[in-house]
Amino acid sequence: MSIVRFYWFCSDFGKKNSVQYAEKLPESIARTRTRIFELAMCNDWDFFVTLTVDSAKCNRKDLDEYHSKLSKWLNNYNKKHFTNIKYLLIPEQHKNGAWHMHGLIMGLPKDHVKPFLLTDRIPHKMKNMIKGGRTLFNWRAYAKKFGFVSMEPIRCKESTAKYITKYITKQASTTRIRPNDHMYYNNSGHARFIVLWVMAVKSYLRGKELFFSP
Repeated sequence: MSIVRFYWFCSDFGKKNSVQYAEKLPESIARTRTRIFELAMCNDWDFFVTLTVDSAKCNRKDLDEYHSKLSKWLNNYNKKHFTNIKYLLIPEQHKNGAWHMHGLIMGLPKDHVKPFLLTDRIPHKMKNMIKGGRTLFNWRAYAKKFGFVSMEPIRCKESTAKYITKYITKQASTTRIRPNDHMYYNNSGHARFIVLWVMAVKSYLRGKELFFSP
């Protein structure tokens, strides 16, 4: 399990309005965006996912509790189904304080998910996406345990990598990010730098610019 935390060593550690905090936060956000882009590009993700939390099933306003239960549930799921599910998840907070996550998943067998149908009770935005020819999936095991989930197969790795990094900037502008807060979660075993180095060489030889960090 890999959990990213940030520590600023200053006299008023933890104070949102401290000068040191204000100076360090943008640097950490930039580093985090770069790392997320690397993880997104260097691994063969299967789905872009949105995971929500039903308040009747879990405290949706306690991120640590949700993540702890999710992590334990996924570990048990892997053992039970002999799967090796990997994830890269970015938490996002609603205005009412409730949390949900956006991210990437791989290792979940296709027969463990079912396509959403236009007759299902889903948001109009999702119905419009289906009408437009896109396929969205429901992971019923997650839905039963935690709440509504939407999954879409990765169509373009680079576009997805660029898209997912925007949630870090959005998180910083809409959420109270404090020292030691989690900005993303991922379990271990992901590739990072070697693939990006090869991509950089190929990109240079083609005379094209490769997007590394915002």
